[in-house]
Amino acid sequence: MLRFFRENEKIAKWIIVVGLVLLLISWLAFDFTSNSLIGDFMRGRQTWAQLDGEDISISELDRVQRQLRVLEAIGSPVAQRLDTQKNPEHWFLLVQEATNAGLVGPKGDGMRLIAARAAQSATQVDPGIILGNLMGTSGLSQDDVLETLAEEQGVMRLVTLVGGAGATRVSKARLTQEASRRLLGVSGRVMFIDAGLESGTPFALPSDEQLASHLKTYGESAPGEGKNGFGYRLPNRVKYEWMSIAASGVTSAIASGPDLSNIALRKYFMENPVEFLGNAALSAEKPTFEYHRDAVRTALLTKLTNKRMAEVAKFATDRFAMQLRGLPRKDSSVTLPADWATQRLSFAALATELATRFAIPQPSVIEASDAWSAPAELDTVPGLGTSITNAFGTQGVRPSQLALALTEFGGHATLVAQAGVAFPVFTTASGDLFIARITEAQPSHAPESIETVRADLVRDVSRLTRYASLETELPSIQERAAADFDALAPTYNATITPFLDLRLSNPQFLQYGVEFGQPIPGVGTAPELMTRMVEEAMKLPAGAPATDTPVAQRTFAVAMPERLAVAVVQIDGISPMNTAQLAEANKGNGLKQLVAAQGGKDPLSPFTFAAMKVRMHFINLSAKE
Repeated sequence: MLRFFRENEKIAKWIIVVGLVLLLISWLAFDFTSNSLIGDFMRGRQTWAQLDGEDISISELDRVQRQLRVLEAIGSPVAQRLDTQKNPEHWFLLVQEATNAGLVGPKGDGMRLIAARAAQSATQVDPGIILGNLMGTSGLSQDDVLETLAEEQGVMRLVTLVGGAGATRVSKARLTQEASRRLLGVSGRVMFIDAGLESGTPFALPSDEQLASHLKTYGESAPGEGKNGFGYRLPNRVKYEWMSIAASGVTSAIASGPDLSNIALRKYFMENPVEFLGNAALSAEKPTFEYHRDAVRTALLTKLTNKRMAEVAKFATDRFAMQLRGLPRKDSSVTLPADWATQRLSFAALATELATRFAIPQPSVIEASDAWSAPAELDTVPGLGTSITNAFGTQGVRPSQLALALTEFGGHATLVAQAGVAFPVFTTASGDLFIARITEAQPSHAPESIETVRADLVRDVSRLTRYASLETELPSIQERAAADFDALAPTYNATITPFLDLRLSNPQFLQYGVEFGQPIPGVGTAPELMTRMVEEAMKLPAGAPATDTPVAQRTFAVAMPERLAVAVVQIDGISPMNTAQLAEANKGNGLKQLVAAQGGKDPLSPFTFAAMKVRMHFINLSAKE
């Protein structure tokens, strides 16, 4: 073999070159954590889902998620009606079906929608500003935003055509009756009595047995997810450490070193004349080096600083990678040894090494504390919170995003991170470097004992006790409110809030089948309470001022068990539906769909995610079981 290489030196060189190139390509192609074009490409080609047997790239999921931001910002009625805001798969299928049906028009449809929204605004906002805001909110290009809105119009046409077909037999009289109910305006005052407020009859603190029983029932639920919002499951938590290398310190170190000697400055000036002389570099008479000396020094100092910072970042990255070399891997994570906490490179040791090797000030190191933090809290760390890394593609990723994507928390389709392994180096807009690492990760879990969440348990069990008392007092509350509405509020530490012209539905949205109306001041969105308010208002004599009716007949109290509260309402005025509002509500098929749905079958049932997933043979391959 050696004889062959000696006798065929030229061929041997080509064999070595080709072999090295193939080795480099294989390394780039399969090192998804590297910041390489091939790595970016391979990440973009990872499969998200299958539609009728065809693979859909993970990059399409990112695009659809950005589209949902556009729809939320523009207030898309059809997205709200079908509740797709947090389900990118659902919106993806709706767009596919509308496209297949030939109902999605050109990008001009999107521009016309923006122009219509601009014309409807009270301040007559320029359409270009709305478009720019949508681009900033979503991170999509202008063409992609317009295409998204054109698709939204296509989905609207699809829902109107198919959904409206099941509601065509609704009579005109029935539509008018339902519209008059939904568009009746109610005015008055509301008193919101919250059982969570210390008021009324004093109660003893709950016993430990009561707290333990309550925790057993709702311990596995996340806060806000259980009945009445009860939930005590602890969220994903982390402990973290970080170090920072200030660009200003590196600049100062270089400025006082030999790299800015007079010879170095003159050399840089001669090698980059156009940078300082412009077109004068080609003329016979040129300004001298002395004339541009300060500008040359600034330019060279900036270049040397950027180079040094890049060298520091690469060295730190290589040092961490070196420690991981040879460790077994499973999927995208590394199997760390049991004593990794003592084996891994400490930030303090790395800081000393960087300062010595690159002649820079000692980097600042903040070691992990004993306290647990939410992953999102990394955003609040000065400097670190605003830094980004491009190690996972062209879209910058913040430390908190990587903390949320930890393998210990279930992982992420494109972001690779795990506890004990340093994140890629982050950079701020001012050029500072940050190196961070999650030292410990604790996945979400139910509390082990009542002591962990005692304060929350005491608060909520006391709320239940006070609410039970409020329910028994409901007739008395209503009677006392009718006698003296204002005097009742201090008894329950409640506030009185006026409301004006509230309706079950907004006429502009009713044409699209969107039911919700305005939130009730002091209460918020409460469909059941709003329905009761309309029902009570409809009992008042038509054509006469509401205040002509005895106050006891227009004052009522409503138990709100889902809020552990009681609402007391006093109606002062009603505003019947007018002809213009009826005409607007009847523009589309939305009102017909709502009336038809009251008969037991929702005309939009073919557009639920469950139905579409089966019909279009959609499989989400990235979803974790």
